[in-house]
Amino acid sequence: MRTIAGLVEEGRLRTGTAGTFPRAQAARAHEPGETDRTTGKPALPVE
Repeated sequence: MRTIAGLVEEGRLRTGTAGTFPRAQAARAHEPGETDRTTGKPALPVE
């Protein structure tokens, strides 16, 4: 876990997001993953 944290801190490991969606559009946020057209996970901010 420390190795992974170090890679993230160095910028050598990054996570991708498929976009940031408001909670009202949560269903829309999952559409790309259901059709295999995504490069990351959807982000749903907590308000």
